[in-house]
Amino acid sequence: MARRLWGNDRQVLVATHFNTGTYHNHFVVNPVNMWTGKKLEAKYEVYYKLRDMSDRICKEHGLSVVKNPQRHKTARSVYFAEKNGEPTRYNLMRRALDEALTMSSSWTELSAVLRKKGYVFVCDPYRRYATIRSLSAKKCMRTFRLGAEYDKEALQDRLLENQRDIRVTRRYFEFMRPYTREYARKNPPTEEYCRQRDFYLHLPRVTGYLSFFRCVAIVLGVAPLYEKEYRQPLSAECREACRRLDRFTAEITLVCREHLDTPEDVQRFLARMDKEMDAISAARSKIRNKQRGCADPAERGELKKSCAACTAELSRLRKQKQTAYNMIEDNPKLKALLACELDAWVENDPYLSSREKQVLRNQQPSQEDKTIIR
Repeated sequence: MARRLWGNDRQVLVATHFNTGTYHNHFVVNPVNMWTGKKLEAKYEVYYKLRDMSDRICKEHGLSVVKNPQRHKTARSVYFAEKNGEPTRYNLMRRALDEALTMSSSWTELSAVLRKKGYVFVCDPYRRYATIRSLSAKKCMRTFRLGAEYDKEALQDRLLENQRDIRVTRRYFEFMRPYTREYARKNPPTEEYCRQRDFYLHLPRVTGYLSFFRCVAIVLGVAPLYEKEYRQPLSAECREACRRLDRFTAEITLVCREHLDTPEDVQRFLARMDKEMDAISAARSKIRNKQRGCADPAERGELKKSCAACTAELSRLRKQKQTAYNMIEDNPKLKALLACELDAWVENDPYLSSREKQVLRNQQPSQEDKTIIR
């Protein structure tokens, strides 16, 4: 391929990867012509020439080619996250759409079910594409980007098929279960429900790092609300945030272990980490100086072990310091996650009427009740 494209005028290094699961080549081209000194103009059309030449060579050797390449490619980080089974924004949307389609037979029902699952679905007959977004997101995404089976025509075909099945309608009403006084009278709130209600209504007024991160741990399903009452995330944002559960768990552990309840506690902790790291770095420098002038092999081995211990301790302190900085950086994001979780709980609470839900959505905590975490 390199000879067909560039001939013998340019130096080309071809590297083939066998360790990624998909065999592919990398071309490193010297842009300067060896004989004329002219420089290669690597315009975007070179990519298409390279792709066409690759397809031609594959066909000559009886190999398969991609006939209809996708116009919009998935980001590399999202691709590998989905490959590893991690909850990403896209596969969560696919899962929500698939579940909603099993209990919907019209666009209105599909929109209502998805809203209860934490998504806003819009399919205007005067618009070309159907769109979906989470309740707190500002930007919509066209459903065809999730796959060909999620474009507007494919969704409409699946809804038309559901209209012939009465079980779909039954599942819809069982899932939606709108508020009625009769339901509340026949199914009085349990003690577990009351604990959950008090917890969610208290979220906007949480103060202090310890209480705040405890609420985060409960919302993400890391810590129990009461004894063994573990909660699954309700909102799409919290389910996606479970990808970073290791990072949040490290922050929660640091807060509980060091009793960091205020921003001042965090700043004192960072100052203490800097002081300890400076002391260990100075001790390691002295050990290295002794190691350079030491001629005894046994003593030199002991000095090397001491130096390695200092390095390991420095690594541990650096990780704790980085966790503290991550905690400060993630604080606004986690506050937004708690707000999304509260909205999702309000949307799914069977004991709240539509009017009560609207009041809770519009309710804003007073200035003295707002979270003091900065």
